Amino acid sequence: MAEIVCREYRPEDAAGYLRVHDEAFPAMPTGYWERWTRGPTTASVAMVDGEVVGAVPFVFRDLVVRPGVTVRVAWEYSVCVAARLRDSGVGSRLMTEAKRFLPGRCVAMMVYRNDERSAAYRYYARNGHHDLLYARAWSRTEPAPAWPAGVQRIGWESFLSREARYRALFTDAYAVYGGFPQRVPGFYGPAVDTPQYNEVPVTLTVLDAGEAGYLIAGREDATLHLMEIVVPDNDVHCAVQLLAGFTALAGESGARPVVMTDDGAPSVMALRAAGFKPEGRDGDPMMIMAHVLDPETLAATVWREDAATAGLEVTAWTPEREAVLHRAASSPVRRVRLEMKEDALTRLLFCRLDLRAAVAQEIVTTPDATDAEVRAIAAALPFTPWVYHYLDQI
Repeated sequence: MAEIVCREYRPEDAAGYLRVHDEAFPAMPTGYWERWTRGPTTASVAMVDGEVVGAVPFVFRDLVVRPGVTVRVAWEYSVCVAARLRDSGVGSRLMTEAKRFLPGRCVAMMVYRNDERSAAYRYYARNGHHDLLYARAWSRTEPAPAWPAGVQRIGWESFLSREARYRALFTDAYAVYGGFPQRVPGFYGPAVDTPQYNEVPVTLTVLDAGEAGYLIAGREDATLHLMEIVVPDNDVHCAVQLLAGFTALAGESGARPVVMTDDGAPSVMALRAAGFKPEGRDGDPMMIMAHVLDPETLAATVWREDAATAGLEVTAWTPEREAVLHRAASSPVRRVRLEMKEDALTRLLFCRLDLRAAVAQEIVTTPDATDAEVRAIAAALPFTPWVYHYLDQI
């Protein structure tokens, strides 16, 4: 067989990529793909004799890591390899190439993945991706309730025409959370114009409860997905009313209402109150996984500086690499080292690890940091609850 060459995507690769894509996923229109790739996207492609035989596409996103802090990441989607070359190492070579050209443009590669026992999940794990969040499916089998008072349904275009109001409600409801793309002006239209929504179209309906909040529902075949639920002040009663409308909407068309969210989401209490039941991780959970490309830039961005850490130079050691997480801003300089596996480093840098608890459990060890210094570093990289929204799927 001719040599496999991996490189970054070029516009002339479109037709070849779509041929391979359409072997593995529902067909994507050529015109859509060409328009999509004119945006903040790239890909790692594998070539044989000038023919595309595999690709890992990426879209660049600004991810909220913790309140007020965003980082640029490259989100992976629609990874595919020609059928004749699957299980031959092409996918891993594509990842290696991406790790060569992405540094300097983003701090990490990320992906939404499901089924922890699948070959696809193992592929990401083998290529240095680590879990940051688990979202489980919640469903309801009881008869649909009556339509709740105070909740009205509106069309997607009406929602977009008042997007600023809805974004303000979202910002209020998720002010202490991270884990989602930043909701900037004009976010919502492009959010549902991604490859996933072109491969499998979704019919959108918005349930509006005024200042009490809103819910975005998406019908996909025989499933009604909860795309996003927003209730300022996390009012359980209001959330239950919106969930009643969501369930009634599903009942009208015979669809199965499904909610994918993580255990730390503010909607969990309302889901239980509304009669939804959670599945275990042996069902079909959704993970957010990440591979950190640039730990020093990521650490510098998320680090919350104060007097307690101003004199600390903090280094992270893993079996794979070492990185400076913080450079001292004052003298005298005190050097400390944190030792851990790559999965712990990934979680720490994305504010998904409670450092004090991790040190107590020996998930993180240190030969020289005092208890006070561990507390100070933990405050600088504070554990932050994340929330998964189905809307954000690519």
